[in-house]
Amino acid sequence: MQGVARGRHRAEDVGAPDPATRRGPGEQRFAVDDTLVRPGRRGGESTLLALAVRAIGEDLDVEEVLRRTVELSCAITGAEHAMLGMTDDDGDVGAVVTHGDPAQLEHGHSLSLPLQVDGRLFATLHLGGRARPFAGYDTQRVGVLLGAAGTAIRHGRAREAYAAGQVARERARVADALRELDQAAREIVEQGTAALGFAPQLRLSGAVALLPVGLRAELLSALGEALAGLGRHPGARSVSVEVDTSGRWLLLTVTDDGARRSTAGAGELRARAERLGGVLRLVSVGPVGTRLSWIVPIR
Repeated sequence: MQGVARGRHRAEDVGAPDPATRRGPGEQRFAVDDTLVRPGRRGGESTLLALAVRAIGEDLDVEEVLRRTVELSCAITGAEHAMLGMTDDDGDVGAVVTHGDPAQLEHGHSLSLPLQVDGRLFATLHLGGRARPFAGYDTQRVGVLLGAAGTAIRHGRAREAYAAGQVARERARVADALRELDQAAREIVEQGTAALGFAPQLRLSGAVALLPVGLRAELLSALGEALAGLGRHPGARSVSVEVDTSGRWLLLTVTDDGARRSTAGAGELRARAERLGGVLRLVSVGPVGTRLSWIVPIR
């Protein structure tokens, strides 16, 4: 983007001017995002500045905020060249955003102003390459842009900090759920061992740890009832337990190789499943084995 023509400026919405409108011999028009900057009446300067401030605050990405700040500062002052250098914690200049040819900053008149965030120096903006001296109103208008940039950066940092906190809290929640589930799995195996006389095989599939707390409690109760019922099957030498939450349904499957003589305990399991909108299925497998499937929706 080149420097704008000297004099005061007027801002208008991009869609407002008639494309067929004629411009005078010395008039220039430049696009700054969705803003037109061109010489005009004195009353348009405040409109331009308001649009420029709004353009800075529309994007909370730091790099984009700084780029817009540099370009808009050049647009409202007529500076041909600019450089904005960010200051690190040691006071050294780090990343730089430029416009035009920074090597030409000392040619003609120049202006340097600080960009502060939370009362601390964040960057310094250098404007130059202008034939006429910068006036007080130039300093004021650029100062408004830098103030808006500082506010946008502060808000962006706050949003990033909030998002990081949300991620940390979610990770902690998942970690707690995993610990609870691991403890529950050990208790299930211990209870099954006491009821069966041997340790059942346990397999967990899907995001079991992320089940709602109430549904996890229902699952553990159902599993305890199922293992207690299988303990009444004589001749069982192995029992496998599988919990699958990879789909829209929670599937608890308990399979043994013992002879089923009754459906003791199945009524409670069926009632629990139906109360949750699910079903209970009991089928024979192998010569004498039984497979119990307790299926409820995950909500």
